[in-house]
Amino acid sequence: MSGDTKGSREAQSSSDAELANEINMMSRVNIQAWAETPGNLDALKAKGGNALATFTRKWEKFGLEPKMLKVLTEDQPTDQPTNKAPAFISQQAASVPPPAPESMDIVYLTQAEYSMGTEFNTLRTRLIQDPMVHSESHTGPWVEVCVGRDPETRKMRVVRLPAKLVPILPEQVIHYRGSVIMDKQAVRKEDVVIGGKRHGYIFDRFYEYNGKKYARCCLVDDRVHQAGLIYQKVINPKTRRAEARLKRIPGGGDDPAYQVIGAKEQDYRDLKRLYERYFLGSNDRGMDDPALGKLIDEYIPERSSLSL
Repeated sequence: MSGDTKGSREAQSSSDAELANEINMMSRVNIQAWAETPGNLDALKAKGGNALATFTRKWEKFGLEPKMLKVLTEDQPTDQPTNKAPAFISQQAASVPPPAPESMDIVYLTQAEYSMGTEFNTLRTRLIQDPMVHSESHTGPWVEVCVGRDPETRKMRVVRLPAKLVPILPEQVIHYRGSVIMDKQAVRKEDVVIGGKRHGYIFDRFYEYNGKKYARCCLVDDRVHQAGLIYQKVINPKTRRAEARLKRIPGGGDDPAYQVIGAKEQDYRDLKRLYERYFLGSNDRGMDDPALGKLIDEYIPERSSLSL
């Protein structure tokens, strides 16, 4: 007799666990339809246990009608005859359609995840080495520097150095002014060759400055590299000499292709001198640059042209 009682208890416990698992996997629409099916709530109330607790938790989570939970807690007979139509029939006759089920293709993000994504794509801060901090007492952040390969294992040797976060200045950011449609690509790539070594830069970040958000920006902290990016070498047809000119947008006439955010007139003059020093010969000289005048006119509107 005791064995039969023990077996019945185990079967009831297994049935309760299966029902609780089934309720836990239900969506908002499914659990509402299941509750409105005649007989389900009566069986759930008689069973109790984990299934009842799971149903109550899911019902409150979805924010459904709280009166349905009172039916499970009140000690009233549910088998009395009534003249009221079942709830699912009333819902079908209502003029307001039920809400559509949630799409399986939607992924909900938290505010922290969304903010983190915008930070990854926007130039705000950067890590630089901090020589004033002892590595023994430093807890982070760190910057990793490759120092070559191990001669025996041929593995890369990387040193972790103490670092600190510093804000990115607008004078260190170059903005590509071309449109995505005209350029036929959303990400702009440019190379600078100095001393036989090629340095690549990709313009795929955002930068906010003076309340405006610039797209397709790149962090370039080296002034010589900035000069190599925004200027190019052209041959004057009259003098047959190489001269420095601002790069143009393809198909944009004299519109300059690149802009140093936060730079002034003197900054563009200095960058042109750097380009002539590092990228041109000693016998080359400057010439009038309409694109440079058009770019500086944005900062000094009263000036109509500029000659260097």
